[in-house]
Amino acid sequence: MWNGAEFQGQTQRTVRCSRDETWHTTKVTNAAQWARIGRGELPEVMIKGWPMENTRTATCCCGQLSVEVQGAPDPGICHCLACQKRTGSVFAALAVFKPPYTVSGEAKEFFRRGDQGVEFTFRFCPICGTNLFHTENGFEDEMVLVAVGAFGDPGFPPPVDSTHERRKHNWVVVPDSAASHQADPE
Repeated sequence: MWNGAEFQGQTQRTVRCSRDETWHTTKVTNAAQWARIGRGELPEVMIKGWPMENTRTATCCCGQLSVEVQGAPDPGICHCLACQKRTGSVFAALAVFKPPYTVSGEAKEFFRRGDQGVEFTFRFCPICGTNLFHTENGFEDEMVLVAVGAFGDPGFPPPVDSTHERRKHNWVVVPDSAASHQADPE
């Protein structure tokens, strides 16, 4: 459940909401409105093309490890140095999903502490090395973060957040629709 604090400082964002099986565009202009969405007082935030009942599977390169998720993703990109090293790319493209999620296959784990002291457990395939998904320690029952590329879906929704932009390579272009954060949003 959101408390709205994670959106503090944003002036406006347009979201798609499902209400009575029709689509509406709602302008969310402050943290209090985000908190009302999180408490269920306003329609659930939906991303076009990803209704809540969808099931998606992300797999590693060799197919030995997979994670099945349900519902609408909360996609984002992270430019922190740790994610750059972890992915071997200039940013990590991630999507947050709420439970339930199902893991199939064997995973090896790597533990890392983030810039703000948060601990993460990364899961990767012991055969091909794909870093498929991770969880925040203590919040495993609330969310899973999955590598967007592992879905193999070029139609995946664009990021809604871009974090650690102070570490962003100057030639990377972030979609205008993504909220920009110099560090992790608090």
